Amino acid sequence: MLQTVSMEKARIIAEHQAILQVEQKMMTQTFQEQNLLLDAAHASITNELQTVQNEKTQLQEHLDHLILEHDQCIQKAQDAEKRTSVQKELLESTIARLRGELEASVQEKKFLLEEKERFQREGYL
Repeated sequence: MLQTVSMEKARIIAEHQAILQVEQKMMTQTFQEQNLLLDAAHASITNELQTVQNEKTQLQEHLDHLILEHDQCIQKAQDAEKRTSVQKELLESTIARLRGELEASVQEKKFLLEEKERFQREGYL
């Protein structure tokens, strides 16, 4: 009877070990599958991150270019405004000078017409 109990015990232990081995293999396989899924997800996320970083770099370069263009436009506008201001001052001074010359010419014409009339009255013409 002791031998039967020992054999039964050995059989139960062997059976239990076989069940444990099957469960261990299943767990190992599950872990391997999860590892593969994690590796695939990691690769996908890494690839997406790289794509986003590349896009960010391109957008930053484009933004830097636009900022430079904007600064150049502002500088050109300021330069044009200065030139326009100088030209306006020059034109205003030219207009003032020409008005002065016109006024002087009108006065001279008036004087000459008066002189002509005076000479005509006095009989010189």
